Amino acid sequence: MNVESARRRQAIRLSGIEERIPAGVEDALVSPLRMNFVNQAVNLYSGEFSLEDDQDMFHLNGQVTLKWYPEMKIEWVGTLTDLGISAEKAGNLLVESIFRTYRIQTPNGFHGEAFINRFNTERAELAGTVKESFSQPFRPADRVHFSVVNFYGTAGEPIRYLNSIYRGRLRARYGAYRITFDQVHNYDETYRSLDELGGYGVTHAGLIERTDRQPADPKTVNELIDALNWVLSFNAGRRVGICSIHGSYANGGVIKQYRLPAVDSWKNEANWCPGVENDPGDKLSRLVESVIEKFTIPHWQQTLPRLLQWYLSAKSEGFVENRIVSVHAALVKLAWKVLVEEEKILSAQEFERFPVDMQIRRLLQFCAIPTAIPRHTIRVGGYADGPQLIAAYYKETIHANRRNLQTLNDWDKEAILQLGIQYLELVLLHLMGYTGQYMNLLVGGERTGRPETVPWMKRTENSAVKPS
Repeated sequence: MNVESARRRQAIRLSGIEERIPAGVEDALVSPLRMNFVNQAVNLYSGEFSLEDDQDMFHLNGQVTLKWYPEMKIEWVGTLTDLGISAEKAGNLLVESIFRTYRIQTPNGFHGEAFINRFNTERAELAGTVKESFSQPFRPADRVHFSVVNFYGTAGEPIRYLNSIYRGRLRARYGAYRITFDQVHNYDETYRSLDELGGYGVTHAGLIERTDRQPADPKTVNELIDALNWVLSFNAGRRVGICSIHGSYANGGVIKQYRLPAVDSWKNEANWCPGVENDPGDKLSRLVESVIEKFTIPHWQQTLPRLLQWYLSAKSEGFVENRIVSVHAALVKLAWKVLVEEEKILSAQEFERFPVDMQIRRLLQFCAIPTAIPRHTIRVGGYADGPQLIAAYYKETIHANRRNLQTLNDWDKEAILQLGIQYLELVLLHLMGYTGQYMNLLVGGERTGRPETVPWMKRTENSAVKPS
């Protein structure tokens, strides 16, 4: 989507006293991952900790920090307080540690897998990184707060922070679970800095809780987090991540988890999502609920992450030929899942007898997605429709002896790729039962596109119109 168009002037700044704030406006959620400015390193822990493997244990005093540059990582550094090994062995520690993984543990329960990257014998200092997560043991919690990095601007319900009111809340439900999703109060400054500097910033804070006041089950919470990571990344057209999860309890206790999901550096990415200003029916919240529902189905729980990876690979920078391979793989996988496994429209034997363009065509027809080539955008002749063109371009990409399309200029190649990406986006939206608007980037060759009703709803609307 066009992030600039999604960033509305949605705040209502109140300069008066508390009584002037309208009744019913709730306080904005506060991110558990605190950043005063974008790309700021965040201290996760300070104090004593240990490194241990099957051979050695080291006791240290130092810090564990979440850093963003030159790459996103959880870094630790500490001074040895009890070496526990001979000075000779300490001198060889750096060489030995390259091939070893350690368990990092703190007295208050943080743990993870760690690597040693540096060893300073003069200062008795070790430094390294933590793999994937630095977490306390997660148990059922009354409320689960989380932080989102690099999602685009949202509107939704009004919320307040101190004496300011702004639109920034989305809600979703899954069974007894309620998800609240708020844009951070300093969104203006955050997005302005991200646009200028790039990188990473906390853009949203979230809350997971049960409506029946029972504790939130850790397994369900992790499934919800995985589903949210998926839908936020799909909405943004790049990898968005939930990096911090805090479980809180009525007695005041808190458990903390810090994770390293794949997150792309900030950029304004045009994609299908029209922004919440074009979502009067709250369709995006319903999309979140549909994705969560899909993640409870085992075979989709395994397939959806792969489909997202192919989609984001197609959206990334790189050779067009490599990106069209990702689009092709995703569309064929979806055709099999939908037509054979889920809807049972075709048997496995029937599906495999079809050429690839027919497999994709049958998928698009099932989803009521037009297959005609948009001639104002794609200037390639000799092909019956989009599926045939995409299948032909894919074949020429992987077979060096095919040259029919090799003379295309970069603009035409990109246009074919964008047609394939739009097919993929629309099929995924149809799969999730989405009925709102999408941004058609192929209209008139405009890269910013224009919002339109999804094609399967257009057909419903047209059939509902009675002739006069």
